[in-house]
Amino acid sequence: MDKIRKEKKMEKIKAVITGRLSKPRDQLIDEFAKYGVTIITKMRSDINYLITDTPNSGTRKNQMARSFGTKIVSELEFRMVIKYTNPLLITNTIPIIKLRSRQTEETLTRYLDF
Repeated sequence: MDKIRKEKKMEKIKAVITGRLSKPRDQLIDEFAKYGVTIITKMRSDINYLITDTPNSGTRKNQMARSFGTKIVSELEFRMVIKYTNPLLITNTIPIIKLRSRQTEETLTRYLDF
């Protein structure tokens, strides 16, 4: 059991933040750090998540993330993942949540604020 706990602590989640999000970048970095997330400034092959306001866009970061197999998620999706699951188990092939509007996403983001 202790071995499993140590392994979980050793898991480091690396993410890149891009786009317009709910809070200033520095504040998000501090919040996500509480969950063991390290924010990196540039896309590279060892990044687990790209957190963006436009997950389906053709931006350069999104293209690079797709080429590396990095999971591309909205801020809300990422908040749900780190709050309720093990983020390293989520795959790119299953949509985590589909929302009807940007307003709904912003409302849920405020609700899930931690």
